[in-house]
Amino acid sequence: MVIPLTKTLDPEDYHLLGPELYVVDRFFSKESEQHPHRRWEYAMALRAARLWGEEHPGRIALDVGGAGSPLVHMLDHEGFLPLVIDPKENANLEDTLDWSKCYANFVTCISTLEHVRDFFPFLEALGKVVEPGGVLFLTMDIWGQEAPDSAHFHWMRERIFTPKTWTMTAQQLLVKGFSFLGEQDWEYHGDQVYDYSFASLALVKE
Repeated sequence: MVIPLTKTLDPEDYHLLGPELYVVDRFFSKESEQHPHRRWEYAMALRAARLWGEEHPGRIALDVGGAGSPLVHMLDHEGFLPLVIDPKENANLEDTLDWSKCYANFVTCISTLEHVRDFFPFLEALGKVVEPGGVLFLTMDIWGQEAPDSAHFHWMRERIFTPKTWTMTAQQLLVKGFSFLGEQDWEYHGDQVYDYSFASLALVKE
């Protein structure tokens, strides 16, 4: 069974992510402060990388917002040259990255979008650093109601995504020259992380 790469977290997904979880669990510390369901985000990122294919030359991965994240080690294991930039240290991507060059062909941004103050400029900057033919893989905090954020850790976020704003984020990227990588499942599969969950978007730049 093929798992959609654009979806919300469903515990049943773990049965389909065994090969990726084998890699994730080599680098994921159960003693860390990360929620155990971060494993889902990392495994989904690796599944996207594998679906995209190993035949692409010069596989450079950029993880945006991942300072201290084990994902960089997982991507290195998958054969990428991994780079990391964290908005907390480099808040303005446009001042940090050289738009005259194709910067990376596999870009990840794991549970960072909800913490960025200037969302739309940041999303546009993310799209610009992806090389044509490359992948942008995003995850975000989401809950199933259209209401102001009062979920766990709400004081740490600028926003929480909803099914509506999750799909709107996808549309923002589709009109900028992206298309979906793999299948999509737009159902909200319930609260899995305290009183919210995680959602993913997997896209290819045309």
